[in-house]
Amino acid sequence: MKKTAFYCSSVLWLCLGVFLSCGKKDSPTVVNGTVIDKNTGSPIEGVFIAFQITHKGEPPNNIETRYVNSDQNGNFHFEHDQPVHIFDLRKTGYLTKGGSSNFTFIKQGELNNLAFEMIPIDGNLSLTLENVNNQFDTIFVGVYSPTLDSETVFSNGIVSINAYIIPFGVPLQEDIELASNESVVIYWGFTPSMSLFETAPNKDTIFITENQTTFHTIHF
Repeated sequence: MKKTAFYCSSVLWLCLGVFLSCGKKDSPTVVNGTVIDKNTGSPIEGVFIAFQITHKGEPPNNIETRYVNSDQNGNFHFEHDQPVHIFDLRKTGYLTKGGSSNFTFIKQGELNNLAFEMIPIDGNLSLTLENVNNQFDTIFVGVYSPTLDSETVFSNGIVSINAYIIPFGVPLQEDIELASNESVVIYWGFTPSMSLFETAPNKDTIFITENQTTFHTIHF
């Protein structure tokens, strides 16, 4: 009799455990964050934040992307029933931050209160290219920004790489928006090997001043 009662009790508890486990849902992944201006500390409204969720299946069809915007206090909120990656943060007038699924990963059911600083684009490089020797009509240029390198995963600090066909005696001007108060390096040469732009035969170092245009000319 005792054995039968013990057996019935064990079966009852087992069934109850299975019922509870089947009815239980995983906790949602909750992300709360704030975005501020790195220079002023002020909240930034309207920052475009991209979230990526990886599902079962073959890439790239297994990637879902969702977006939220920061409010007037710089705050944003996002929830999902799976782990999520913050891919990047974007807003006109600021350097893009992130750019990779490895940028910020939030685990399943994890509650996060995140804070991000974005760097304003408050400097300008006015770069003039002038063919004065009539030996080459094509020049390859790469502009390296250490600040951009630190902010955007995929940039490697490259602001602009272009190949120009420049007639003799006709200058070509390019305006490049940058963060200020840093030195950028301009690499240039005449062969299309700018994927390794640090190996270019020529380089100039220019300091970018806040809220001003910094002028530089390359004669070739």
